[in-house]
Amino acid sequence: MIIDLVGAEFLARHEVDPRRDEAWVEGMAGQVEATKVLLSQLPSAPIEFTYRERTLRTTLDRSRFEQASRDLLTRTRLVTRLVAEEQAKVPWSEIDKVLLVGGSTRMPMVRQMLLEATGKEPDDSLDPDQVVAHGAALYARLLASQVEVRETGSTGERGRLSEIEVIDVNSHSLGVVVLDRKTGKRLNHVLIPKNSPLPIAASKVFALPKEGQRQVRVTVLEGEAPEAEANIVVGECRVRDLPEGLPSLAPIQVRLSYGSSGKVNVMALDMTSGSVAQADLEPGRGMTDDEIAREAEFVGKLVIR
Repeated sequence: MIIDLVGAEFLARHEVDPRRDEAWVEGMAGQVEATKVLLSQLPSAPIEFTYRERTLRTTLDRSRFEQASRDLLTRTRLVTRLVAEEQAKVPWSEIDKVLLVGGSTRMPMVRQMLLEATGKEPDDSLDPDQVVAHGAALYARLLASQVEVRETGSTGERGRLSEIEVIDVNSHSLGVVVLDRKTGKRLNHVLIPKNSPLPIAASKVFALPKEGQRQVRVTVLEGEAPEAEANIVVGECRVRDLPEGLPSLAPIQVRLSYGSSGKVNVMALDMTSGSVAQADLEPGRGMTDDEIAREAEFVGKLVIR
């Protein structure tokens, strides 16, 4: 946003648009971040840079920056309402705290918006840049306490921690590719909506698009877009050697299950012949086991002073 503001001002003064230069955009990243921090604390911030031997010295007002960011703030407000009221179905009166997460929540306009939207004063008792790390550490402690209680039967603080229930949910919807008979387009048919408590399973019976098919490929997608191509392909499975002469609209049952560990199982059943295929998938897989072990060894050697 700041890049666009100062780039447009530079263009107006010097008839050169530095925003077309990727090297300039990347080089301005640090200065832009510093300006955003200043605007969270002060009503204005100076900014100066040189491009092709031409210099721009200007002052960026918070009000101007907030106006340019208004559409992003509106989107944030809509997402906040969507998550709490429509997906979690929890009224704000039952929510104890609104905890600020991420550096952008330092902006006064974000805090004011959250106060107006929720009726609650945002909680900034933790560093917004460290909240996710704090949450991960607490979750790890809860898991460790549960394991210790199961293995040793210990009570006290560990016993109380082990009684806390943490409900895992999927961050993105899972669906399968289907063919729209009218348009011929490939669509994403969601079976497991995002924010569903895990573990969960869902199934649906589909129809073969044409007669005489000898195999069926089930492609699993992760994402919310209605168009299949706009989502991430998690994996697929195939049911082969279907009986000859299957009519159009022959039923095929597809079942998706999503475990708390993040593993997905897809099963496809030809309800005419009983032929079945299944596969285990891991959507959005991050580090490998070797990478996790290497990082754990590195972290174990750190000394906190």
